[in-house]
Amino acid sequence: MATALGYNPPAGGGGRGMGGGGQSRREWLHGARDTAPLALSAFAYAIGFGVLARAAGLTVAETSLMSALVFAGASQFAALPLFSAAAVPLTIIATTAAINLRHLLMGASLTRVLRGVSRPLLAAVAFGLSDETYALVMGRAQRQPLSAAYVLGSFLALYVAWNAGTGLGASLGALLGPPERYGLDFAVTAVFIALLTFFLEGRPGWTVLGAAAAISIGGVLLLPGNSHLIAAGLGGSLVGAALERG
Repeated sequence: MATALGYNPPAGGGGRGMGGGGQSRREWLHGARDTAPLALSAFAYAIGFGVLARAAGLTVAETSLMSALVFAGASQFAALPLFSAAAVPLTIIATTAAINLRHLLMGASLTRVLRGVSRPLLAAVAFGLSDETYALVMGRAQRQPLSAAYVLGSFLALYVAWNAGTGLGASLGALLGPPERYGLDFAVTAVFIALLTFFLEGRPGWTVLGAAAAISIGGVLLLPGNSHLIAAGLGGSLVGAALERG
């Protein structure tokens, strides 16, 4: 699917591991620097999450711990009304797991460009995997080999911003008011629109985008809950795979 989206692995094989100490530090800093604009957006979005989590009945500690351990914005937001309704834990777990199934697709495609990496590093990458940084690092992989240090720098920058924003929103929620007042609810949507430009090169990329969008819209109308996200991800992947083979 990555090829259909305009991605071709750079010559000379896949990505690199951590490499030497100096090289690793430079790559780590590059990853964090490139992610800085995304981190600012995530910080604003996380403030909104902190405000809404407090309104849903979570304490400041519970809200902060959720962001630190889960680190998955979409599923964290989806869990809030379930907490408000005092849903059983199994329902909350099943709902968030269904939303996060897309990470299986992202992780599988990331392994195509990130090779020779130890299991502990892969575990760290898997924990830090998010929609925003996935799009960023895959965009970089179109231009040059990808290193684990760059990916971890990117992930950590977003992780720090997300948790800092969550803590601020949870602590000052009563003073800040609804996040919609400041437009924070649109921050991540704007980021995703900008990130699409990395992949929309030529007809194949637009075809995959159109297919995924059509499936998602149809899923909103016909499927329960957030299952349209899974359907759109799988459908777009199948279209991309078909374009590669064709």
